[in-house]
Amino acid sequence: MGHLLRIHLSLFLFLPLLFLSSCAFRDIDKRGFVVGMGIDPGKEKKYLITLKVAIPNPDIKSGESDFQIYSEENDFIGEAVKRLGAKVEKQLDFNHTKMILFGEKLIKREEVSSLIDWFLRRQEIQRVALVGVGRPDAYSILKIKPKSEHIPFNFLFLAFEESGSNSPYIITTHLFDLSRRLFERGLDPVLPIIRKNKNKGAIINQVVLLDKKKAVTELTPEETEILNLLMYQKRQTGFIVEKGNKKFFLNIGPNHAKIKRWAGDKNGTQTATIQVQLEGELNEMKAKSTQKDLPVYESMATQTLKKKVERLIKKIQKNNVDPLGLGLLYRSHHLGEQGWEKWKSSYPRMKIDVDVKVKIFSTGGINQ
Repeated sequence: MGHLLRIHLSLFLFLPLLFLSSCAFRDIDKRGFVVGMGIDPGKEKKYLITLKVAIPNPDIKSGESDFQIYSEENDFIGEAVKRLGAKVEKQLDFNHTKMILFGEKLIKREEVSSLIDWFLRRQEIQRVALVGVGRPDAYSILKIKPKSEHIPFNFLFLAFEESGSNSPYIITTHLFDLSRRLFERGLDPVLPIIRKNKNKGAIINQVVLLDKKKAVTELTPEETEILNLLMYQKRQTGFIVEKGNKKFFLNIGPNHAKIKRWAGDKNGTQTATIQVQLEGELNEMKAKSTQKDLPVYESMATQTLKKKVERLIKKIQKNNVDPLGLGLLYRSHHLGEQGWEKWKSSYPRMKIDVDVKVKIFSTGGINQ
């Protein structure tokens, strides 16, 4: 009796499998892996959608990467992708889409929330996908093929994921973070600008700042470096200090920066403070120096960095954007609409205190 019960149970579990279609599974050679996707303004339609599709090749030689570029214009991203499926002999697979690019002109005229709507609704698109701005357009960046590249778009993945480049000019923005900054009050988005290089490569040393709708301004490489320091404080950086005949380069190692941000009320008015504490070493010197001169160098470095931070804060306030999340810090202590409305009206003209302290712990490999 028990034996028959086990047989009936096995049949009950096995029979539904007979009705499942085998078409849901496709071999790897029948899939087109979309590693990058770009959106630019179209000539006849609203958008020009471009896909960078990797071609699997088991015999990839050193310095080779194979891919194909497909483009389609349409007023809807989803409709363009559907039509692109007819141009590719394989099934489009978006599970490996790790780079999303918006053209520079598009990001200035279209609301970003509408541009990322399709990506957020597609379950295949990873929320950790990287997002950036292509200059002059996304299509040009998608076509880049560096000579040293083994995997399509790997040069960008290495740069943004810090597994390759450790540049202080690179600010990484993921899809989930962009979405959060677009809809969270008191925190505004930052997108890296990727420029095409003459040597078939890319330069990443600037960012564009956005409000809740569009791009409003871009930062210089120096301003980008300071913003990166204030936001993440982990990458290695450094800056030139100059006063009179004393000139030197101060190197700041990874995790040698401590940044504290505060926003709240003081004496009935909204106020904010940014504290910067750095430890570095003299990396290059243009004049003779001794160990006794370190306090002087620390004072020079403190004044130099303080001016850089204050200039950046003024530019950010002038454009009424808040990539540092000072408004979010204020909201954490002040619930309700009334406090938030007061913060919004006072933020562009608010005096933000900048407190900088620089300590030089080493003169490098030279003992003086």
